[in-house]
Amino acid sequence: MHFLNLKKLSALAVVGVLVANFFVTSARAQETSPNNSANASTRITFVEQPIDFPSFIQPNFENCKKVTCDWRDSKFGGGFIDYPLCEKVDGKNCIKSIEISTGKSEFSKLTFYDEIMWKKINIASPTLQMKGGAPTIWTSPDENGNPRYFLSKIFSGFTWRNGDPFLDKIEMRITPVTPVRGPGSVAYCTSRNNLECFHVIDFQNQAQLRVSLSTPITLGGFFMGRMGNPIVKQTLDAKTKQNAIELTAEPIKVPGMSVSIPYNVNIPSNLEFVRRGEEQSYPSYDGGWNEIFNFASKFANDRVTSYSTQWSVYAMSPGSTSYAGCARPSSGFIGTGTTNAMRYDFNPPSFKDGFFTFKLSGLHYQPDGENLELGQYELMLNSEFARCLYRSSKAPLVATIEITSANGQKNISTTTSQERDGWFKLRIAALTFSSKTIKISLTSKAPKTIQCKKGTALKSVVSVKPTCPKGWTLVTG
Repeated sequence: MHFLNLKKLSALAVVGVLVANFFVTSARAQETSPNNSANASTRITFVEQPIDFPSFIQPNFENCKKVTCDWRDSKFGGGFIDYPLCEKVDGKNCIKSIEISTGKSEFSKLTFYDEIMWKKINIASPTLQMKGGAPTIWTSPDENGNPRYFLSKIFSGFTWRNGDPFLDKIEMRITPVTPVRGPGSVAYCTSRNNLECFHVIDFQNQAQLRVSLSTPITLGGFFMGRMGNPIVKQTLDAKTKQNAIELTAEPIKVPGMSVSIPYNVNIPSNLEFVRRGEEQSYPSYDGGWNEIFNFASKFANDRVTSYSTQWSVYAMSPGSTSYAGCARPSSGFIGTGTTNAMRYDFNPPSFKDGFFTFKLSGLHYQPDGENLELGQYELMLNSEFARCLYRSSKAPLVATIEITSANGQKNISTTTSQERDGWFKLRIAALTFSSKTIKISLTSKAPKTIQCKKGTALKSVVSVKPTCPKGWTLVTG
């Protein structure tokens, strides 16, 4: 996913170091044996967001001269802080509950089990008090009564500039885990004295997850990332004066790519992050890694090499976007944009000339090299926000979709989409990949219906500007 927007965090020199080393922390024991031989192949993998991105505070380096810095030591800076459980704090900026439903079962709450070993940080200012938490292990019985475990990491980014800190982004990931004996190369260990550790695994059964949070009213934006059929509910909690957020969604199957580049292949000089003869990983989101992906994908024969199931999203406050006027940060979250595309744009969708624009890319074929790899994109907009943008009435919203492929070919369609419970929902399925730009525009103009015929067959076409498909003729009279 898409863990960091490097452009937005360029002032934090520590980020470059963390990314180059792929987020190594004390919570995860690394077993590495790098082969620096000039005759060794170079292994490159594009992966989903890791659990082990650390909490930290980093005042601006130029103004902070201490070895250990507090946010007050600098006029500006930023960092990341994990959400604690609400029952352990005052009910603000915290996790209320995590629930699961499998098959057709009702939702049931997961039981908190423990925290993993983690460096915790706290923020104390007149406007933001937050006692930092850690990634957490949760448990619930399966259909046979056996325990199953889940690892959750929910955290926010925060910044300050000549004033108090404020939360400006939120990210979360929930994944199944299985117990292991002792730390390992991909183990997350708890803070218990007997050192229990867990490995990440895929979701085994059809499931839905629901996360309930308390967040500041100024934190909002688009939820972007990996999930299916998202449902967002948000209400103002009069007691805490915070937004009560409830996010429900299904895990989604995501294609991956891992390739070996032969030692005798020249690696372009502009790919400064690629280390010859070593195994290295880069995030799947489009955050400045395009050149590396384009280079590495040439060795994949246009085939996906693996799959994983993911439940992860992030959101950033939309204050600097072109739709800030209608977003009204105090109203909370305004939409979702989720996909199973191998790579996607990290940033919230742009809005220009009446169109939301998203960029996706990936490989065309499944591992067998014969069957196409098909993708999906789901857009959900807060109805009030959408009607503000398009100055529309209460009439049903209609979407115009324009998909442009890497070769410039455009496919345009108009469809009526679902609007329910204060949200406009649109799903684009059966996408084939390469590099695609998706533009979506909305209108509340009433759709018209025409009849088309082809031989003896009849078809109704419903659209704002309906036209008969190629090979069909309009029925007149």
